[in-house]
Amino acid sequence: MQNSPSLLLPYILPSQAQKHVTHNEAVRMLDALVQANAASDTLAAPPAEPAEGESYIVAGPASGAWAGREGDLAAYQDGAWAFFAPSAGWRVWVQDAARLRVFDGSAWIDIFERVETLGISADADATNRLAVSSPATLLNNAGAGHQLKINKNAAGDTASLLFQTGWSGRAEMGTAGSDDFSVKVSPDGAAWGTALAVHTDSSVRFPGIGTTANAANAYLDSADGHNLLRVTSSARYKTDVQALEISRAMALMGVKPVRYRSLAASDNPGWSWYGFIAEEVAEIDPRMVHWGYGPDDYETIETTDQDGGARAERRLRPGAELKPQSVAYDRFAVIHQAVLDHVLQRLDALEGVAASQPGA
Repeated sequence: MQNSPSLLLPYILPSQAQKHVTHNEAVRMLDALVQANAASDTLAAPPAEPAEGESYIVAGPASGAWAGREGDLAAYQDGAWAFFAPSAGWRVWVQDAARLRVFDGSAWIDIFERVETLGISADADATNRLAVSSPATLLNNAGAGHQLKINKNAAGDTASLLFQTGWSGRAEMGTAGSDDFSVKVSPDGAAWGTALAVHTDSSVRFPGIGTTANAANAYLDSADGHNLLRVTSSARYKTDVQALEISRAMALMGVKPVRYRSLAASDNPGWSWYGFIAEEVAEIDPRMVHWGYGPDDYETIETTDQDGGARAERRLRPGAELKPQSVAYDRFAVIHQAVLDHVLQRLDALEGVAASQPGA
């Protein structure tokens, strides 16, 4: 063997004459390759006046004295160019780019531009290719705004932020399994419920909303996944406006008022409430109640997350039917007004008849 296996440095052979020539050649190679640095890796032709000892990674297509040497390390030594074909793992500091390049066996790459895994005070793996163990992580702007981008391959995949306690999921926000944005929570990392859903049509829904006997100015449409709607009475939102038939109004006057105690979790069980029964109102006029799904209309589905772990999500059962959920108490003001107008008209008529009687 006349050369070293890695850097191909020439050996001094037994009984060799002019041993200093071989020795000096090896020293020149070491001078170029050990702690290697290159002035640039973008030149395809040698500079007009290279400095002694200056090195370059030859870019392509190479020409002039560098012709055919693309990718080699060219070092200007003793007034001539020496070329060194790299092997996988060679590292060179490129001065004009202030970057460390490494030869991967076929090309020079930026060692910090593309790495397979990176752990900062933590161990990265094939799934968590970037792992950081730190009291905090700062992502700052570079003079204006800043975006954190989480991209997924298809709508059915997951792009989310997962919050864990002891490596067990407790909250997740993002587009999980669809392009709708949701906020989900879990008590144990296995059973998950959606607390907030923002759909791609800009509607906002609260699938896990509780119940209460109190009224509100906003309306949660339980028939459509608890879609949050604002209440409006403007003529801009009405068409085919007609006077209310008194027969419809009078029919609703037969609804039985009741006093009751509430089973809703948000209500004080010791208090009494006043109201109607939604099912009874719906039998008279289904437009006077809000329709929706009850707790029994949902089921728990076992799914798999993107890491292959099992998880359970609450979803609407196939074939579930809408049921009366709450009385539209605000609509009864219209019914009462219609009945009151009718009664006043009848009183006026009766007073007119009485006034026309003799001796009145």
